[in-house]
Amino acid sequence: MTRNKNNRTENKNTRKSNGTQPEVLVHVETDTRIEPAKKSATDLAREKAEREAAKEAKRKAAEQERERQRECAQNYAAATMTLNDVFRAVNAHKDERIHEDGTTVASLLAEKGLTKLNLKALKAILPDAFMQDGSVCMPTVKCATYESATEDEKNGKPVYYFVVKGKGKDAKRTYKKAQTYGFSRIDLWTPAVLLRLLNAALAYPERQEHYAKRNAEVKAAKQFFIVDEVNDTAMSTKVADKATRTTTYTRIETANVKWAE
Repeated sequence: MTRNKNNRTENKNTRKSNGTQPEVLVHVETDTRIEPAKKSATDLAREKAEREAAKEAKRKAAEQERERQRECAQNYAAATMTLNDVFRAVNAHKDERIHEDGTTVASLLAEKGLTKLNLKALKAILPDAFMQDGSVCMPTVKCATYESATEDEKNGKPVYYFVVKGKGKDAKRTYKKAQTYGFSRIDLWTPAVLLRLLNAALAYPERQEHYAKRNAEVKAAKQFFIVDEVNDTAMSTKVADKATRTTTYTRIETANVKWAE
């Protein structure tokens, strides 16, 4: 809407009784607006094409920037620390604890009858699932996001699904992020990455069942949602403090769910 003109008038209504009656002012404001002309189908199609082109250009620019960052990181890592450098750094501290239960790199090696950490020894320590297509991989969590074919402020929002707990009147929905568990190849190595990998390998036997259950849950989900609004309220009394969070979920079409690769 385009504001065109404001007309203001003031009417005076003065009563002449005994001279003590105050003057009454009546203020009237009118707002005249001009509706924009309707756009033709050609104009709408052209504007849509321009938006799509701008979106695609933005996506390509972002991908090129990510690729430049990956190249810079890989070049820097290759120049400063090779995988053998990482092994040497970790071997120098292999008797130090890497887990709260007292596990050390040396104790992990000893379980396999090994004394020194190298690529062959690492593959022997890791569970079979950590090897994908001959590469060492790290367990990863990938969350699905909302993606529309047109520009939408909701694009990129995390996607949720729900499971029902309880039966009958006690049934209750529990919303969870639509995330899957898998593995990603490690391209950049540092001592910290290697230690995180070893700790993930230690935890994997306990977590494997959880990963499989969650992946099956997500795969079976038929309805997906995004969070539209979150409201927090708090109330304090002499007896206690109470906080309440209200989350509004909006259902989305399955076609708008983008699964991470």
